Amino acid sequence: MLSLGRDSILIGTQNGVMLAVNKKIVSGFKLKSFPATAVYSMIRYRDLLLVGTDDSGLYTWDMTTGAVNIYNVDDGLKANSIYSLVADERGRLWMGTGKGINRMQYDPAKKTFWVIDNIGSKEPVVEANQNAIMHRGHEVWISTTKAVMVYNTMTKMVPAPPPHVFIKSVQLMKEDGEKRSSIDLNDWAELKHNQNHLSISFLGVYLKNPDAVSYQYKLVGLDSAFSSPMRNNVVNYPSLPPGTYTFKVKAISPDGQVSPKMASFSFVIIPPFYQTFTFRLLAIIFLVLLGFGVQNLVHQRKIKRQKAIEAMKREEKLKIRQQTAEDFHDDLGNKLTRITVLSEILNAKIDKEQADQRGIVDQIKQNAASLYNGTKDILWALDPKSDNLYETLNHIREIGIEVFHDVSVDFEFAAVDEDIQLVKLPMEYSRNITMIFKELLNNILKHADAGQVVFELDQSDKNAIALRVTDDGKGFDSSAAHRGRGINNINARAKRINASLLINSETGKGTSVTLKFSKNQLSN
Repeated sequence: MLSLGRDSILIGTQNGVMLAVNKKIVSGFKLKSFPATAVYSMIRYRDLLLVGTDDSGLYTWDMTTGAVNIYNVDDGLKANSIYSLVADERGRLWMGTGKGINRMQYDPAKKTFWVIDNIGSKEPVVEANQNAIMHRGHEVWISTTKAVMVYNTMTKMVPAPPPHVFIKSVQLMKEDGEKRSSIDLNDWAELKHNQNHLSISFLGVYLKNPDAVSYQYKLVGLDSAFSSPMRNNVVNYPSLPPGTYTFKVKAISPDGQVSPKMASFSFVIIPPFYQTFTFRLLAIIFLVLLGFGVQNLVHQRKIKRQKAIEAMKREEKLKIRQQTAEDFHDDLGNKLTRITVLSEILNAKIDKEQADQRGIVDQIKQNAASLYNGTKDILWALDPKSDNLYETLNHIREIGIEVFHDVSVDFEFAAVDEDIQLVKLPMEYSRNITMIFKELLNNILKHADAGQVVFELDQSDKNAIALRVTDDGKGFDSSAAHRGRGINNINARAKRINASLLINSETGKGTSVTLKFSKNQLSN
């Protein structure tokens, strides 16, 4: 029994602890986490209630916070049956157990006990008697089944040295758990990717109480912290991923002393070739190149398909243009010729005295001739053979010769190289270029009063084509040009083919007109 105050008593029974208040048992009272076992001894230590049990070790209960701890053979006690308890003047706890005497030290900061020694470990194992213990002066008297033992509490106790730990073996295990082979315990080991099931055994040497040694271990490369203290001295690591590892283990004595040096073993598990950085880098490069190759192949096929479609369209356009030119020439040309012939027949039948009628017939004949001459430019532009710079310039030369025929104007066409036949022109270019210079030549004939006209191709710029016509006529003020001279019409045609038109003219000094466009836009 243990008194808690003037009217409260704790009673240890065969089935736990009971509370009596004012001589009456409190029903329903139960200590927190207390096992259902017999109570052999019970004392009050500072703010703690200490209870010795018959098979569950030492039970401690903090009466202020309610915290509970249980100490047994796993913590270094000689037995789980605690027959007697007493505290000496230095605060150490003495206990008589079923297999000898234990002494424990209290840590006020952590409010926990730890075993400092096993008294009588060199003596024959003796069983303590229940509640037969006493502290008097500097002595502790303990009654056992063999004799009464008296201990001097002032005797300086030399602490046992800390344990030493070493790794006993490292074994490779098969998938079914059977032993495969052992690894030499050198400083380093290289294992294949399929040698990733290891069993590591270790041992802590502590002669005072070998069975009470606990261990903490960590596998650097897998674990972030040491494990909780454990008694088992074998650890299994199944299915370790490839990587570099170091296994570390330390031993802890029952009184909390840690081995000064940790035992360690380092090893590496080599990844399979398909998990190496080189393989992954090459695989990424291969996939990137494959992607570029597939994309380039698709792009090339798309370009070829587009070119084939464009070629078919061009061929179809050429056929249509050729057919249109032939039909236009055969149909309209024949009808205009017939109109001219009929006009001459009608003119022959009209009396010479009927001048008005003859004048009308002559106008019909002249208009038919003019229309026929105009259709020649359209027929020429429709002909696919005209789609190059050489043919365009020749056509302009023919227009110039025709315009200045039978007039006192010297028309000079500067010679050009035949290699310009390689310069292909879209139909709208050849058509508009022809019409621009036809308009310019007609304007020179009508308004310039020129004695000489020169047409030339300027090839000083390799990336552009410049066509220039120059006359030595009376010139004009280009800033005051009006529609009567056809300047607006010429500028509109130049814009259609993205060309620049430069007009340089001074009154009395002649006129120079340059049409310039880039070679790069011809392929668009």
